[in-house]
Amino acid sequence: GIGLQAKLLRVLQEKEFERVGSNQTRRVDVRVVATTNRDLKKEVQAGRFREDLYFRLAVLPIEVPPLRDRREMVPELVESFLERLRLKGRGTREVEKEALALLAAHRWPGNVRELENLLERVTVLHPGPVVRADHVRAALDAGPDDPAAAAGVQGPITIDAMEKRLVLAALARHHGHRTKAAEELGIAVKTLRNKLERWGLEKTGAETSAPPKKELSSR
Repeated sequence: GIGLQAKLLRVLQEKEFERVGSNQTRRVDVRVVATTNRDLKKEVQAGRFREDLYFRLAVLPIEVPPLRDRREMVPELVESFLERLRLKGRGTREVEKEALALLAAHRWPGNVRELENLLERVTVLHPGPVVRADHVRAALDAGPDDPAAAAGVQGPITIDAMEKRLVLAALARHHGHRTKAAEELGIAVKTLRNKLERWGLEKTGAETSAPPKKELSSR
């Protein structure tokens, strides 16, 4: 709100502040890099953003167009994000031309972060050396709030299929971390591993050296 903006302005101009619950003034020397997805000039005109704070922040404004307006960067971004995933131990992955075309054609309302999250979700749910078009298509159709659908689980729901959805969704939420997923599900890591092997997904996720949680249920 406006009140918090006034406090930030004071920090930037006077280089001082007080901690919550304290009357002791502290000095600080910082450099600020601020980002926004709103038109701050319009926010100033509407009275929702302080004009003096706007001019204090807008020393060197850099406008970054949305990803949908710079689709030519998608292949480079995809390679960069996959390299980060390789550093996490996800293995070497290539992208089919059709899959890359699907990524380039998407409008990306969530911009670069949406692309990064989608690639991580795909690599968790579809381990293997290649990102295929059907992997990308399923993830795009499912959206960020339905990782189970992104895994391609469709049709009538059996108990085993529902269990598979829950397991894959937990793995997606924990970025492939088996120990954390098992803790959320209330099962032992060994049980989770056995389930993945039964579904032919033994390469999905990774374990840590943390001790497994006591098993509460298994099939």
